[in-house]
Amino acid sequence: MMRKWSLLLVVSYFMSLNLQAANIDLKKSWLRWRAEKVTGFHEGPIKIKTASLKFEKGLIKKGTFIVDMDSLSSDDMEEGKWRNKLIGHLKSDDFFSVKKFKTAVLKINDSKKLPSGDLKVKGSLLIKGINKPVEFVAKKTGPGFKGDLVFNRTHYDIKYRSSSFFKNLGDKVIYDNVKLSFLIKLK
Repeated sequence: MMRKWSLLLVVSYFMSLNLQAANIDLKKSWLRWRAEKVTGFHEGPIKIKTASLKFEKGLIKKGTFIVDMDSLSSDDMEEGKWRNKLIGHLKSDDFFSVKKFKTAVLKINDSKKLPSGDLKVKGSLLIKGINKPVEFVAKKTGPGFKGDLVFNRTHYDIKYRSSSFFKNLGDKVIYDNVKLSFLIKLK
């Protein structure tokens, strides 16, 4: 049994030697969220706290992005009372419970090249302590990637005004899917 574990460790070690770490420019990279409702939408930036990517033969093989949930903001409204109220509500237990869960984490496990040359990325998204698998397309843009990752907020126990859980909401419905748009610049 010990021999099998030793062999596994040696193979894992040599596989990791082939991976090349990328230098990510966090100052030029960005992440934005967008949530839609019956009567419109809200959107804004979120800061990427730390990021790492490892490549092998042009494919993303591993990666971790840690997002500062306290930086969650909205820029679709003018500064003032209503914007502050929205941001406070998004950080509350109705949505992202930011006091309890200060970060969200995207882990990348693998990618494959599509006929278009873009990458189909597989990984997991951790929000509010709940980890779910995700897939998205990353488009090569110069020294970096851009794309959109869409997740269903109810899978992370964010049910506020979801028509999947509450009836007769009328024009108060907030749709379940949230879009995260990103641009990751490599140095």
